[in-house]
Amino acid sequence: MIKENDKNQFFQIEEGFSLDSLYIGSIQTINHFLVIVELKNSGSYWISSNTIEKLVSILDKEYKPKKKTNYLLTSYFIMKRDLVGKLFVLSAIDTLLMKENKVNIAIDGNASSGKTTFSKQLEQFYDCNVFHMDNYFQKPKVNPADEISYYASNINFERIKKEILEPIHNEEPSFIQKMDLRSHTLLEPETIPYKNISIIEGAYSMHPYIFEHFDLKVFMKVSYFKQIKRIYQRNGFKKLFQFLIKWIPMENRYFKNLEIESKADIILRKVK
Repeated sequence: MIKENDKNQFFQIEEGFSLDSLYIGSIQTINHFLVIVELKNSGSYWISSNTIEKLVSILDKEYKPKKKTNYLLTSYFIMKRDLVGKLFVLSAIDTLLMKENKVNIAIDGNASSGKTTFSKQLEQFYDCNVFHMDNYFQKPKVNPADEISYYASNINFERIKKEILEPIHNEEPSFIQKMDLRSHTLLEPETIPYKNISIIEGAYSMHPYIFEHFDLKVFMKVSYFKQIKRIYQRNGFKKLFQFLIKWIPMENRYFKNLEIESKADIILRKVK
């Protein structure tokens, strides 16, 4: 049994619960920032106790209740409201790991929807490798005989297959070349040891050219207003203008015409 934290009641599991049989139950709002997530011994969304303990540990560092709250005796944990959707991604990964020893994850979606941030958060839960689509830009190349090549013509999918996907399939180290995004030149190759969980994040990571390589596909959304605001805050007006006239329209055509969102296993919406 995992005992409750006497200081702040972040995590409590009743006697009789198997730590290998935890499922996400009802989610109730506590306040504007927090929710309480009930744990059950059966259901649709299994999650490992190890993941919950890590989640609670991370939250414990970020938030301290001002006073101890008396809840009904139940099995539960407390988390931030804006992380609830991501909880189901953790559940999906845990479920896949229970069945298979290797899990490949794609995180696609709108520019500034939080893809890179989320991939970094996942590194706190799993011993995984994260690869970024930004390292695979190229001068646009289109094959007139292949209609799909018009979408993401600025991405070098052959390099992605050679440097990332093939080594993962063979359970071998990856030899990758990151890109200097200022000069658009490739840096010296570096060796990435093989790990059984691999995440490729960035726009076009669910492109038909590589879609079949992933066990879990996550699509992240953000409203147009929030997208513009975040790009401006992060990159300034000059870069925002480039996004507005070039990158965002290109991505939106890809999402719409190839029906990318509908092919995702989980859809997350950026709430702030």
